[in-house]
Amino acid sequence: AALEQGRRIIEKPQRAPPVRNQHVSRGFIDGSRNEAENSTMGLIIHFEPWLHREIDWNWLQQLPEAWYVADIGQLLPGRSGRALPLRLLLEHLVPAHIEITGLILQSERDGFSKRISYAPVRDHAWLVFELHEAPLPESLGGPFRLLVKGTVPCGRAELDHCVNVKHLSRIDLQTSPDTFRAGP
Repeated sequence: AALEQGRRIIEKPQRAPPVRNQHVSRGFIDGSRNEAENSTMGLIIHFEPWLHREIDWNWLQQLPEAWYVADIGQLLPGRSGRALPLRLLLEHLVPAHIEITGLILQSERDGFSKRISYAPVRDHAWLVFELHEAPLPESLGGPFRLLVKGTVPCGRAELDHCVNVKHLSRIDLQTSPDTFRAGP
């Protein structure tokens, strides 16, 4: 474990590039940004109660190639872009002792938020972040878009189309109450 600004940060063995640890969040995503600026826009993964990590397109490029699907359209017809299973991303970022029970998916740009249990999306959620070797354009929901297989129309079940979040800017992880008592 390491200390940063008086807060305890749990370090995990590196399998991919390091993640920037930050304790302040970025402001609203401005629709006037160009695609080059999108490559440096981050997605915040917030760990309750005290830490979040921010990743961006450049950081995602350094993850193992085997983790990706080159075209999400193979799994979700009618969609396109390079994608990473959300489960693999979270397993890489989240210390092993933290049990994720739920997610709050947020798009600051659209003022949208969706709360969902982690179990139904664990093996079906994909983070789409790239199209034609460039960041996913805002016109297609970029720079980060979450797509989930097997959804139904909004309001009919927990796993509905509303979990397919465009312009995803933040994921708050809800964890088991025992997670922080047990420690690493």
